[in-house]
Amino acid sequence: MRKYILLFLLLTCNFYFSQAGNIDATFNTADSGNGAGDGANGNISKSLKLSSGKLLLVGNFTSYNDGILGRIVRINTDGSIDATFNSGTGVNAYVYSAAEQPDGKIIIGGSFTSYNGATVNRIIRLNSDGTLDSTFSGVGAGPSGNSLVDNIVILPTGKILIGGSFSAYNNITAVKIARLNADGSLDATFVSSPGVGNSSASINKMEYDAANQKIYVGGSFTSINGTTVNRIARLNSDGTVDTSFIIGSGTSQGFNNTVSEIVLLSTGKLLVGGTFGSYNGNGTLKNICRLNSDGTLDGTFNFNNAANTGVYAIKTIGNKLFVGGNFTSYAGVPVSRLVKLDADGNLDTTYNAGNSGANSSVLNIIDNLDGTIFITGSFNMYNGLVKNYCAHILADGTPDTTYNLGTGADGNVSSIVFQPDNKMIIGGEFTSYNGTVKNKIARLNTDGTLDTSFNMNGAGANGTVSAVALQNNGKIIAGGTFTKYNGNDITNLVRINADGSYSNDLTLGTSFNNSVTAVAVQNDGKIIVGGSFTNYNGTAINRLARLNTDGTIDATFSIGTGANSGSISSIMLLTDGKMIITGLFTSFNGTTGRIFRLNTDGTIDTSFSTGGTGTNLPIYTIAVQQDGKILIGGNFSTFNGIANARVARLNSNGSLDTTFAPGTNIDGSVQTLVVQPDNKVIIAGAFTKYGTTLSNKIMRLNADATLDTTFDVGSGTNNNINKMVLDPNNNVLIGGVFTNYKGNGKNRIARILNVVSSLATAEIRNKTDVDLYPNPFTNDIHIHTTEKLSNVSIYDMSGKIVYVSDKKDLNLSHLSKGTYILKAMSAGNKTITVKKIIKK
Repeated sequence: MRKYILLFLLLTCNFYFSQAGNIDATFNTADSGNGAGDGANGNISKSLKLSSGKLLLVGNFTSYNDGILGRIVRINTDGSIDATFNSGTGVNAYVYSAAEQPDGKIIIGGSFTSYNGATVNRIIRLNSDGTLDSTFSGVGAGPSGNSLVDNIVILPTGKILIGGSFSAYNNITAVKIARLNADGSLDATFVSSPGVGNSSASINKMEYDAANQKIYVGGSFTSINGTTVNRIARLNSDGTVDTSFIIGSGTSQGFNNTVSEIVLLSTGKLLVGGTFGSYNGNGTLKNICRLNSDGTLDGTFNFNNAANTGVYAIKTIGNKLFVGGNFTSYAGVPVSRLVKLDADGNLDTTYNAGNSGANSSVLNIIDNLDGTIFITGSFNMYNGLVKNYCAHILADGTPDTTYNLGTGADGNVSSIVFQPDNKMIIGGEFTSYNGTVKNKIARLNTDGTLDTSFNMNGAGANGTVSAVALQNNGKIIAGGTFTKYNGNDITNLVRINADGSYSNDLTLGTSFNNSVTAVAVQNDGKIIVGGSFTNYNGTAINRLARLNTDGTIDATFSIGTGANSGSISSIMLLTDGKMIITGLFTSFNGTTGRIFRLNTDGTIDTSFSTGGTGTNLPIYTIAVQQDGKILIGGNFSTFNGIANARVARLNSNGSLDTTFAPGTNIDGSVQTLVVQPDNKVIIAGAFTKYGTTLSNKIMRLNADATLDTTFDVGSGTNNNINKMVLDPNNNVLIGGVFTNYKGNGKNRIARILNVVSSLATAEIRNKTDVDLYPNPFTNDIHIHTTEKLSNVSIYDMSGKIVYVSDKKDLNLSHLSKGTYILKAMSAGNKTITVKKIIKK
């Protein structure tokens, strides 16, 4: 007797009462999300150690640890945000300088004209809690014109020196330099007119000599108050030029280019950094030197073979000098923007030796008073680790990985692949996971925690891992944009052992000459590789290649001229050995299009045709339904001229399936999609709504492309999703650059609970009518039923169909060991069973 039942069964036979679309709170419970450990999102031009021990950071950033900020933040000693500092919306433009008064108040300067909604003008004073100090008369006035305040010095008298590129203060002429009274009014006794003579010049650095009441100034100027002084000068306490400071005479006097840093030593000598190559006629300088107290060059300091480009920061700690800038060699030794010198300028070659250092300029250095330093600047990597514009550096020059400790992934997750044991291999741009260094690739346990046994102590990849695929023997193929894996020279493609160690059995030669963005492994072990490359190991090949199991090129795979431009973003292997490719190209082997089905030999399958122009813009992702129909997602808005915004469904022959009609409802690109067994489609990417309904970065569509409102994503993610797969329970794994989902903090990877309607509420025959045996199986499995079958589909754990038949006896020897889903349909196209099967 036929009997209908309500099946609350989700593949593992567990009961689920959670709302579809909710966050799975059991996944990586250590991840607090919300950008924990991320640092700043823009340049930090100045860092200041406050009397409280906390740090003030200013610059051009608008967030820190994902907290929305306006270019100023106070952080605790562990790198976390100090929530007691109330800067509100902060300033509306760059902050270049900051100084703390003895009473704890803070003066900041820059190019801004508002603070927390109040109109100001390039300089303000804040109370110690971050609120605006309205007693400072510079508020609403300050330097005028197209100008900025670049440097601030608090004098022992309480007065304030400011330097920059302004031409007036409180509407009174004050050219590039001024002294303010303690209340912010202009001190008229200080000579600041005519000030700096050349209009395009600025004062970048000031240093006060309290013992002698002198002021050292450096910048790009060539005169001050009518006196020729090339880029450095010493001023008397009233602002007049001190002519006893001898910087030479004539056109060769002073520095030939900008001075960015001046440090007054206890000996009265000066350390000077910048982008200069000569001083007072001596043309052997390399961007750093030491001057005697009278202004003459100190020849005992090693300046002849110093930094190859600009020096912007110098910090003296004991008898050592720490120097930062944009240089990539010092004394002929390759370095990366931070070095340690002895007192006479000789390089300490053991400091951060052999490491990559900062990838952009170091602009400021703070002494932590414990042998370590804190650096800020325009860098976002240090020694290959994500360190966004600030880093805590240990005594040996390496970064402190425990400082501002992050959770989850600290960079983009762009690839997620399930192993047969349901652990996950993730790839991307991250350098750590839950605070543990993991460069660009990691393995996660089923609960989202880090599998520390994977690549223990290995350096990982030195560049992005964009694509990952598993071999039948458990080894891993990873592609991306890198030149090393665990210290081994390997370009853009690597085979990795199951434990994460480097596998040296893939002979790649010079490998691919550009990025690999897609990889797939055939059942015979051959490797399909897609990307933006045009050459493999000396052989011209455009953006698609098939490699033999040993890494040699498979000459039987004939793609002709291949893809004409861009890259191949997705490769889908079909059960018959054919494959579908999509990407940013506009033709393949001379045939116009952005999606093609290829025969097993690489030639175009002419039985697959879009029947027109296809999509008008790139296709990023594909998936295949159990009936052979194909879902595509990308940045396109039309297919053959018909509105299909960012997602479309094709018939198995490539023609548009007009019963799937998203119209113009999706407002941003679809980066990734998965098809559920019930043919509902979850899409994710950069969009924010469906029609007028908000749905940030993720949504589920019904089989006709209408929005499925039962999949409740709430506020969605706060940034793009770049990869999505289904886990064995049909829950949704998402990876990308987000740090929050539906109000829950999750750094760049999260699991979303899901209910598949065809499994949760489908009317099916009593399961005693159907049996599968053996299960687990080795190679063959039999479906015992009296029904005639119309379709049997086998799904892997990412939701991809890996086998289709209409038989009851199935040979699945080609499948890897692991967990799969078998769905059988009767001749009347009714689902008669959906069960988990295990290949052992």
